[in-house]
Amino acid sequence: MAFSIVDDIRLLNLTAFTASLLLKNLPEESEVSGVLHWNQSELAVAVGASRVSVGKALKKLEQEGLI
Repeated sequence: MAFSIVDDIRLLNLTAFTASLLLKNLPEESEVSGVLHWNQSELAVAVGASRVSVGKALKKLEQEGLI
């Protein structure tokens, strides 16, 4: 999994990397399927970007109907 994340960091733009990280961290079993309980600040730390940049990436993913 670590090698996959490193490859994603090198090859993907922030929006795609954010989507990839979200998918890889979805809990296998949760109360609501497909829900990850992270706020934007926590996600920003995980992807190594600012909260504002992550917010923009999330907005793009939302506009594309991916989240």
